[in-house]
Amino acid sequence: VAQHVAGGWTVSEPGCAAVAGDAEYRVREVVQEAAKFMRHSKRTTLRVDDLMAAFRVLNIEPLYGISSRDAFKYMTVSSAKGLYYVA
Repeated sequence: VAQHVAGGWTVSEPGCAAVAGDAEYRVREVVQEAAKFMRHSKRTTLRVDDLMAAFRVLNIEPLYGISSRDAFKYMTVSSAKGLYYVA
């Protein structure tokens, strides 16, 4: 996918690591902010509305077309602290 998006260019391993590190940081920042909205709403389930509110607070352009009234339940991976999956 990355080669297709980049027009067939190759990206060095250190370049990939730098982009991956930045992406991980930004995703973690959004999820932590969304978790604050979830906790303030006294819920244990992170919802799309929480993520959209986090985008608004962090001044990130919203993702259009994502809306769900169904809540996603995130579970922790017992063998890796800080790693979650959608149940």
